[in-house]
Amino acid sequence: MKTILKTIAILFITLFVFSCNKDDGNSSTPAVNDNFIRAKIDGVPYEVTGTALHGSLDENGFDLDSRNSSSTGMDFYIIGDVAVDTYNFSTANVTTQGRLNYRLTGENFTTGFCSVSNGTLTITAINGKTVQGTFSFMGSSMSESCASPSTKTVTDGTFKITVP
Repeated sequence: MKTILKTIAILFITLFVFSCNKDDGNSSTPAVNDNFIRAKIDGVPYEVTGTALHGSLDENGFDLDSRNSSSTGMDFYIIGDVAVDTYNFSTANVTTQGRLNYRLTGENFTTGFCSVSNGTLTITAINGKTVQGTFSFMGSSMSESCASPSTKTVTDGTFKITVP
């Protein structure tokens, strides 16, 4: 009788241990949307996350766009085939390379307008439809003369987006 009770107790404990594991979450629950753009604009932290970001990646290039209801946001695009690489932006190559932009309530600060504006975007990884990287740039105002334009300095930029 002791042997039967011991066997039942061992079976019960074994079933209990294996049925109680840490992964009791729903595997059908969608993953958290981890798209983001983070940077400092003139030293002030800037961040956009989740579904506020839109992008595309195809043979024509890479495009990333964020915009809120007051038309403040960031966008950048690279023309042509995109790979893990560093891309430099200036007025000299805006039509062949692309540009980096920061929009502040309708005002556009871009790398493709005045000679004082330039920037760098580095694609650090492309995994399927997910693109991530770093960027920094000085954008000049598109509504002012290039003789003395207002500028925005964007530093410490990072991004990650999964495109459709």
